[in-house]
Amino acid sequence: MITVTTQAPSSVPSPAETSETEVPAISAPPTDTPEPTVEPTPVSSASGETPDRAGSGDVLFDIYVSAASADLNGDGTPEFITFARGAGSSELTINGVSHTINRPGLAQKFAVTDVDRSDNVLELVFTDKYESGLADTEFRYSYLYWWNGAALKEMGSLMDVKFDGSWRASFNPKKYFKANGEVYCLAHSTELTDVWYMKQLKPDGADRKLKEVLYAAKPVGDPGPLKIKPGKACLLLTHVKSSLFSSSHNSMWDYADWPHSLGRAIDPNADIKIIAQEGETLKIVGVWGQNWLKLQTADNYKGWIRVDDGKVQGYWNVMHYTGEDIFDGIVVAG
Repeated sequence: MITVTTQAPSSVPSPAETSETEVPAISAPPTDTPEPTVEPTPVSSASGETPDRAGSGDVLFDIYVSAASADLNGDGTPEFITFARGAGSSELTINGVSHTINRPGLAQKFAVTDVDRSDNVLELVFTDKYESGLADTEFRYSYLYWWNGAALKEMGSLMDVKFDGSWRASFNPKKYFKANGEVYCLAHSTELTDVWYMKQLKPDGADRKLKEVLYAAKPVGDPGPLKIKPGKACLLLTHVKSSLFSSSHNSMWDYADWPHSLGRAIDPNADIKIIAQEGETLKIVGVWGQNWLKLQTADNYKGWIRVDDGKVQGYWNVMHYTGEDIFDGIVVAG
């Protein structure tokens, strides 16, 4: 089993993946510093409920049990909100109009947050009920919604973002919400081996569905070593560069398929960072979304591979190699 500790990355540039872009430096976890408390969501005398104001600085995160008053759509008039959980689904009312939340096992608790202070929208967060004794790879979620003035819209799920019961004591919304449109949560890639990382999401499109924005991140926890099998080698790319997997580059991958003598001093401007040899042990030191992995050799050379559904790109195109054909040490716990 994998023990996961969750540390959110600091706010970093969010370039979209391109075929010709070098990945920026891997970000380090943030250091929280005391900041003035954000202006709280107004409390309606009709609700009679004072929120647990978990947020600080620019990050708004007001937690309620059953009722709140907040201007969800920025029209200057607060909406009156009530929430009642159910076993299979729950009911949210906004100004007396009922909306169904089809999520089983929710806590009797919800939050008002502001994903992006530059827009006029406040979001609602619902969270799974507290459970003790979960296994290392069992995670609970929170669920992000917004109201467009008529309909309640689901934005997406956030793994390991939870604030019910005993989880509240360690919950810090600043790890997950940056108030600039960025939202972070734990993610799990099994494209090659078990790798956990904090993924960045942003609202996208008219419905504001959460979409992953690729950035260079450190793995959360230790994914474990990978060892190149006898008779195999592994080309590590200098850049995240998908164009190198086209048929015009097949000869490069064919050349990199067999162990041979190759000096470590590779031209830093070249596409090939290094060709790791049979028997070498590599560790995963970075990710770029679900599919790109940054590997480091024992003598500290680092380069990228891309894996789709276990297929090592480049090698798959030419030799139909999966990760299990090249590496020992692959672990997928599920």
